[in-house]
Amino acid sequence: MLLSLIAAVTGPFGTYLETSLLSRSLYWASLIGTALIFSEGVKIGVKHLWPDLSFTMSAVAATTLFVLLFTPTTIVACALNPSPFGTDLPIGTIVLTAAALCMGTQKLDYLNAAKPASDSTESRLIQRLPTDMQGPLIRITVRDHYVDVYTDKGMHSLLMRFRDAADEVEGVEGFCIHRSHWVARRAIADVVMEKGRPFVIMNDGVKVPVSRKYRHNVEAAGLL
Repeated sequence: MLLSLIAAVTGPFGTYLETSLLSRSLYWASLIGTALIFSEGVKIGVKHLWPDLSFTMSAVAATTLFVLLFTPTTIVACALNPSPFGTDLPIGTIVLTAAALCMGTQKLDYLNAAKPASDSTESRLIQRLPTDMQGPLIRITVRDHYVDVYTDKGMHSLLMRFRDAADEVEGVEGFCIHRSHWVARRAIADVVMEKGRPFVIMNDGVKVPVSRKYRHNVEAAGLL
């Protein structure tokens, strides 16, 4: 919405002189919306086809595929409907814009993977614990219908959903590394590979597996 608004107001590529504000708004919203749908589809496809790729390689693969798909689509659309661009829009401009849009959305995804940060012990999840168990959070693990919460004071089990527990760790920098495990960034001692699979070593000595689905969180934190 923000990109569409900026494009509608500024009218790049000659659209400011050739079309009204309403026409520009509809045009740019359609074009940028289509580009974002393409981008998300390509990123999902790359994650499924090559789940073990690093962030850099995944971003390069997704961006390359996106440009290859979106560029000819845009050229054909411009040829069929010359207004407001005409047929003279440089192909290089399309390619660079498409690449920047795809790479930018990927970077935002990875920046949002880990929650921002502090080692606060005042999160809602910590406040659920008995007073003698409240301390810096190490990790949380699902077990049947319970969530085991580990702090530097020990472990306490809570009857709640894992998703709800993960939502209540605000103020503590950390991320999911498995559908059953959430870890605090400050409590990670090391990351090791065993038979091609990554494991996180916590500062309490526990080794926690990293699943393919959440591997990008470890990569985004600069640990893998």
